[in-house]
Amino acid sequence: MALVAKGRLDEAERLFRRLNRSRWTNIWIKGHAARGLARIALFRGRYQEALGLEEWVLRLFSRDRRLRSRRRMIEYERVVTLVNLGRIPEARRGFDALPRILEGDYLRLLRSTTELYLALGEGEHRFDSAFLREQAEIALAISAARSQLMLLAWAQDQAGQPGTAAQLLEVARDRPGEAIVRKLYPRLAEWMDAR
Repeated sequence: MALVAKGRLDEAERLFRRLNRSRWTNIWIKGHAARGLARIALFRGRYQEALGLEEWVLRLFSRDRRLRSRRRMIEYERVVTLVNLGRIPEARRGFDALPRILEGDYLRLLRSTTELYLALGEGEHRFDSAFLREQAEIALAISAARSQLMLLAWAQDQAGQPGTAAQLLEVARDRPGEAIVRKLYPRLAEWMDAR
């Protein structure tokens, strides 16, 4: 994953594939290698391939209760991938089926980001102003929350709050990770480009 973070995708992909093919690699490591391959596929815009890998990892991780939080992260990633593929009703059904129990701070942030991106895919949202304000406060405190801030800007724009949307966009643009957001959330990037 360090290679992926540095943008050295070819090297990372070779290592993940070797781990995934090995008969001697345990299931936990195979699952993480497949998740890494899914991440690489997302960065390369190969969303169908990523979806297949995400679904395989979900099946693999369903056998071990200790991996519930990892599984939930992948379930949220799967919803985002379905939105990227334009399979919005399926993404909505998948998201609505996920329970909210046993989620810590990171999973709650991931859930919120996923829910906002799904709403963007649907072209509308029903979030109240208190929720949007609370999520903005959380995202403003996290330097890596660029996508969350951008999605909140979209939601504020949709709610008729262009001033708040502009402020959130300004902060988001100063945060690192634009290339990553463009790859992982292409619909959000389209909205940004149109502004």
